[in-house]
Amino acid sequence: MKEFFRYLAPFAPDYSGAVSLFYQCGGFVVVCDPGGCSGNVCGYDEKRFYDDCGAIFSAALRDMDTIFGKDNLLVEKIVKGVGEKKYNFIALVGTPVVSVIATDLNALCIPVEKKTGIPVISVDTTGMEYYDLGQKKAIKVLEKKFGTKFQNKYITPLDSFPSDEKIKNLTKKVLSLIKDKENKIIIVHTQEAVLKLQKQLIQCGFKNITLASWFNIDKIYSDSVIHLDDEEQFINLCNLHDAFIGDELFFSALKDYGLLKISFNHMAVSGDLYIDEE
Repeated sequence: MKEFFRYLAPFAPDYSGAVSLFYQCGGFVVVCDPGGCSGNVCGYDEKRFYDDCGAIFSAALRDMDTIFGKDNLLVEKIVKGVGEKKYNFIALVGTPVVSVIATDLNALCIPVEKKTGIPVISVDTTGMEYYDLGQKKAIKVLEKKFGTKFQNKYITPLDSFPSDEKIKNLTKKVLSLIKDKENKIIIVHTQEAVLKLQKQLIQCGFKNITLASWFNIDKIYSDSVIHLDDEEQFINLCNLHDAFIGDELFFSALKDYGLLKISFNHMAVSGDLYIDEE
C-alpha cells in the first residue's frame, strides 16, 4: 500500500530538526505541544539533552485551552519558564496540534518579547515533514532575525554527517564483504553521505552503485540520487540489488530478500538505537 509503513518507524520530524538547531544556539526553545512532541525530542531525537539538559520547554497545552485559543496562558507559562535567566533568544516551535487549529505563533512572539525583553522567533513546523526541512526553516528564521550565517547545512547530530575516517572504515568493511566488484549496491542515507561513500567505492572499483535518500535532495543531484517516498518503493528498489548499505532499522523491511546488509546508521532514522554497534 502506497505511503503505508509496515516495518519502518517514523523518522525525526521537522520540529525535531528545528529544536536541534536552536538547541546549540543558546536559545530557550518552546515546543508548542501537549507534551508528546517534546518528549519525542528529548527522549529520542536530541541526544545532547541527556548530557546537559538544555533549555527545551514543553508548552503543556491542554486540549480545551488549545481549542479555545487561550494564548495568554501560553504566554504566562513561557515567561515563568524563562524566569530571570538571560537567553540569546526564545524560539516557539510548531507541532501538529498548533498546525491543526492554526495557532499564529508569529503573533505570539510580540507579547512574549514584550514581557521578557528577549528576542522571540517562531518556526511553522507541523510534524508532517522530516527533520531536514525543519532545520532549513529554522536556519531561515535565524538568518532573517539576526543575520546568522550557516556555512554547512549538516550541522546537528540528526544529520549523522560521516567523517572521512568513518567513510574510510566503512569502505574497508564493504571491500571485506563484497568480493565481486560487479555486484549491484544501493546506499541509503542523506544526500551528502551517499555521495561521499559512492566516491570512495568507485575509486575501489565498484561500478553498479545506486544512491537513494528519504530526505531532501538538491536539484543538482536529483538525477543522481533517488528520492524515497514510501516503504513499498524502498523495498522494491532494494530488491533489485545484491547489497544494501544503510541504517539497521531498514534491515527488518528487507529480511525476506537475499541482500547483503551493511550498517550505515543515521540518527534521524533510528536515534541512538544502534549507536554502540558502529
